[in-house]
Amino acid sequence: MVGEEIRRLRKEKGMTLKQLANNIDLSHTYLSQIELGDRNVSLEMLSKLASVLEVSKLHLYKVAGLLDETDILEIVYENKRLREALEFYADPVTYEPVSAYIKGEKTECYPIDGDEGEIALKALQGGEIK
Repeated sequence: MVGEEIRRLRKEKGMTLKQLANNIDLSHTYLSQIELGDRNVSLEMLSKLASVLEVSKLHLYKVAGLLDETDILEIVYENKRLREALEFYADPVTYEPVSAYIKGEKTECYPIDGDEGEIALKALQGGEIK
């Protein structure tokens, strides 16, 4: 139950109900009802709670039953592919996007000239880069 986990995390942080409620712009009465399981919590509120309680949003989404292990692994995998694409297709000094052309074992990078991110999109979709 997500309310129980919120209470546990709040107490672990040494916060009172009122302190946490003030940090997320919510009344302490409403937060108490969430902790007791009498009220549902929105995705936006879960995100705020995760930030204040210094835990992953994914953790609270999972506890709330909004994601399962498969969903989380999929998100992590997509995030990894995005980071790899950004590292590969961005200049490491300026972070300006670049197009990369792979020729055998040699990679040549050029500034993106109007490709509107097609190469990075192909990389994210697992497509072959030419």
